[in-house]
Amino acid sequence: MNEKSPLRDPVHYVLRAILVLCGALIVLEITVAYLRTYWAWTVGIGGTAVAIWLAVAIVRWAWSRRK
Repeated sequence: MNEKSPLRDPVHYVLRAILVLCGALIVLEITVAYLRTYWAWTVGIGGTAVAIWLAVAIVRWAWSRRK
């Protein structure tokens, strides 16, 4: 039996890293392709969430200053 760890061999380590990187890039490309149609909605919802969070923070700050 081979007791050697597969990560100890530099060639296998580099090949595995390249495969993981290629897989991540493919997944990222697919995700961007699918989200491209919803990009405006994503930005709009994110902007609305930030605006609501900012309004709540300002109101809480104003209320804490009154007391």
